[in-house]
Amino acid sequence: MDDRRFRVIIAEDEKLIAKNIAKHIEAENPNFKVCGIYSNGEDALNAIKQQPPDVIFTDISMPVMSGLELAGEIHRTMNNVKCVIITGYADFQYAKEAMRYDVKDYLLKPVDPEELHKVLKELELSLTRIYDGVRSANNQESPLSPEEIVQLVKEYVQNHYA
Repeated sequence: MDDRRFRVIIAEDEKLIAKNIAKHIEAENPNFKVCGIYSNGEDALNAIKQQPPDVIFTDISMPVMSGLELAGEIHRTMNNVKCVIITGYADFQYAKEAMRYDVKDYLLKPVDPEELHKVLKELELSLTRIYDGVRSANNQESPLSPEEIVQLVKEYVQNHYA
Protein backbone atom coordinates (compact mmCIF):
# COMPACT_ATOMS: atom_id res chain seq x y z
CA MET A 1 0.00 0.00 0.00
CA ASP A 2 1.15 3.54 -0.68
CA ASP A 3 1.16 6.24 1.97
CA ARG A 4 -2.59 6.77 1.63
CA ARG A 5 -4.46 7.74 4.75
CA PHE A 6 -8.14 7.00 4.76
CA ARG A 7 -10.38 9.83 5.95
CA VAL A 8 -12.82 9.04 8.76
CA ILE A 9 -15.77 10.98 10.14
CA ILE A 10 -17.40 10.11 13.45
CA ALA A 11 -21.05 10.90 14.19
CA GLU A 12 -21.65 10.47 17.93
CA ASP A 13 -23.59 12.77 20.25
CA GLU A 14 -21.60 11.88 23.38
CA LYS A 15 -18.40 13.93 23.12
CA LEU A 16 -16.25 11.78 25.39
CA ILE A 17 -17.23 8.57 23.57
CA ALA A 18 -16.60 10.22 20.18
CA LYS A 19 -13.10 11.34 21.19
CA ASN A 20 -12.35 7.90 22.62
CA ILE A 21 -13.47 6.19 19.39
CA ALA A 22 -11.34 8.61 17.34
CA LYS A 23 -8.29 7.92 19.52
CA HIS A 24 -8.76 4.16 19.21
CA ILE A 25 -9.24 4.26 15.43
CA GLU A 26 -5.99 6.15 14.88
CA ALA A 27 -4.11 4.03 17.44
CA GLU A 28 -5.33 0.72 15.98
CA ASN A 29 -4.46 1.60 12.39
CA PRO A 30 -2.40 4.67 11.48
CA ASN A 31 -3.67 4.49 7.89
CA PHE A 32 -6.95 5.98 9.15
CA LYS A 33 -7.19 9.68 10.05
CA VAL A 34 -10.21 11.09 11.87
CA CYS A 35 -10.96 14.37 10.11
CA GLY A 36 -14.20 15.32 11.86
CA ILE A 37 -16.46 14.54 14.80
CA TYR A 38 -20.12 15.56 14.65
CA SER A 39 -22.78 15.35 17.35
CA ASN A 40 -25.72 14.58 15.06
CA GLY A 41 -26.38 12.91 11.74
CA GLU A 42 -27.41 16.09 9.94
CA ASP A 43 -24.14 17.91 10.71
CA ALA A 44 -22.20 14.78 9.70
CA LEU A 45 -24.15 14.53 6.42
CA ASN A 46 -23.44 18.19 5.58
CA ALA A 47 -19.73 17.60 6.19
CA ILE A 48 -19.79 14.43 4.09
CA LYS A 49 -21.41 16.31 1.20
CA GLN A 50 -18.70 19.00 1.42
CA GLN A 51 -15.78 16.59 1.53
CA PRO A 52 -16.67 12.88 1.44
CA PRO A 53 -14.63 10.70 3.77
CA ASP A 54 -13.69 7.10 3.05
CA VAL A 55 -15.44 5.83 6.19
CA ILE A 56 -18.01 7.06 8.67
CA PHE A 57 -18.46 5.57 12.13
CA THR A 58 -21.90 6.51 13.46
CA ASP A 59 -23.97 5.97 16.55
CA ILE A 60 -27.62 5.03 15.99
CA SER A 61 -29.32 7.23 18.57
CA MET A 62 -28.53 10.91 17.98
CA PRO A 63 -30.55 14.13 17.91
CA VAL A 64 -31.79 15.69 14.63
CA MET A 65 -30.93 12.69 12.40
CA SER A 66 -30.24 9.15 13.62
CA GLY A 67 -27.27 7.10 12.53
CA LEU A 68 -29.54 4.76 10.57
CA GLU A 69 -31.08 7.72 8.70
CA LEU A 70 -27.55 8.93 8.00
CA ALA A 71 -26.48 5.48 6.76
CA GLY A 72 -29.56 5.36 4.53
CA GLU A 73 -28.82 8.75 3.00
CA ILE A 74 -25.18 7.81 2.41
CA HIS A 75 -26.28 4.53 0.81
CA ARG A 76 -28.70 6.34 -1.54
CA THR A 77 -26.44 9.22 -2.57
CA MET A 78 -22.79 8.35 -1.84
CA ASN A 79 -22.46 4.59 -1.73
CA ASN A 80 -18.67 4.82 -2.09
CA VAL A 81 -18.49 5.99 1.56
CA LYS A 82 -18.19 3.00 3.90
CA CYS A 83 -20.37 3.10 7.00
CA VAL A 84 -19.85 1.37 10.37
CA ILE A 85 -22.44 1.51 13.15
CA ILE A 86 -21.20 1.85 16.73
CA THR A 87 -24.02 1.58 19.23
CA GLY A 88 -25.18 0.42 22.61
CA TYR A 89 -28.21 -1.27 21.01
CA ALA A 90 -27.88 -5.00 20.39
CA ASP A 91 -31.40 -4.98 18.87
CA PHE A 92 -31.75 -7.24 15.81
CA GLN A 93 -34.16 -4.77 14.13
CA TYR A 94 -31.42 -2.11 14.07
CA ALA A 95 -28.90 -4.57 12.65
CA LYS A 96 -31.41 -5.72 10.04
CA GLU A 97 -32.09 -2.14 8.94
CA ALA A 98 -28.36 -1.39 8.86
CA MET A 99 -27.83 -4.34 6.48
CA ARG A 100 -30.31 -2.77 4.02
CA TYR A 101 -27.99 0.25 3.86
CA ASP A 102 -24.91 -1.88 3.15
CA VAL A 103 -23.36 -0.98 6.52
CA LYS A 104 -19.93 -2.64 6.68
CA ASP A 105 -20.06 -3.57 10.35
CA TYR A 106 -22.09 -3.18 13.54
CA LEU A 107 -20.01 -2.72 16.69
CA LEU A 108 -21.41 -2.64 20.21
CA LYS A 109 -20.26 -0.14 22.85
CA PRO A 110 -17.95 -0.33 24.59
CA VAL A 111 -15.98 -1.17 21.46
CA ASP A 112 -13.65 -4.15 21.80
CA PRO A 113 -10.18 -3.06 20.55
CA GLU A 114 -9.64 -6.42 18.81
CA GLU A 115 -12.96 -6.09 16.98
CA LEU A 116 -12.11 -2.52 15.97
CA HIS A 117 -8.70 -3.66 14.72
CA LYS A 118 -10.35 -6.37 12.61
CA VAL A 119 -12.93 -3.96 11.15
CA LEU A 120 -10.24 -1.39 10.29
CA LYS A 121 -8.11 -4.08 8.61
CA GLU A 122 -11.08 -5.21 6.50
CA LEU A 123 -11.90 -1.60 5.58
CA GLU A 124 -8.26 -0.94 4.70
CA LEU A 125 -8.13 -3.97 2.38
CA SER A 126 -11.44 -3.07 0.75
CA LEU A 127 -10.53 0.60 0.25
CA THR A 128 -7.06 -0.26 -1.02
CA ARG A 129 -8.57 -2.60 -3.63
CA ILE A 130 -10.98 0.14 -4.71
CA TYR A 131 -8.27 2.79 -5.03
CA ASP A 132 -5.82 0.42 -6.71
CA GLY A 133 -8.58 -0.54 -9.16
CA VAL A 134 -9.27 3.12 -9.95
CA ARG A 135 -5.56 3.74 -10.45
CA SER A 136 -5.28 0.68 -12.74
CA ALA A 137 -8.35 1.78 -14.69
CA ASN A 138 -6.68 5.14 -15.24
CA ASN A 139 -3.44 3.36 -16.29
CA GLN A 140 -1.64 4.98 -13.40
CA GLU A 141 1.14 2.95 -11.81
CA SER A 142 2.02 5.59 -9.22
CA PRO A 143 -0.02 8.06 -7.19
CA LEU A 144 -1.41 10.99 -9.15
CA SER A 145 0.62 14.18 -9.17
CA PRO A 146 -1.02 17.37 -7.89
CA GLU A 147 -1.24 18.64 -11.48
CA GLU A 148 -3.01 15.46 -12.60
CA ILE A 149 -5.47 15.73 -9.73
CA VAL A 150 -6.24 19.37 -10.60
CA GLN A 151 -6.79 18.39 -14.24
CA LEU A 152 -9.13 15.53 -13.27
CA VAL A 153 -11.10 17.84 -10.98
CA LYS A 154 -11.39 20.48 -13.73
CA GLU A 155 -12.64 17.87 -16.20
CA TYR A 156 -15.11 16.50 -13.68
CA VAL A 157 -16.51 19.97 -12.88
CA GLN A 158 -16.80 20.86 -16.58
CA ASN A 159 -18.62 17.58 -17.32
CA HIS A 160 -20.91 17.55 -14.28
CA TYR A 161 -21.62 21.16 -13.32
CA ALA A 162 -25.32 21.73 -13.88
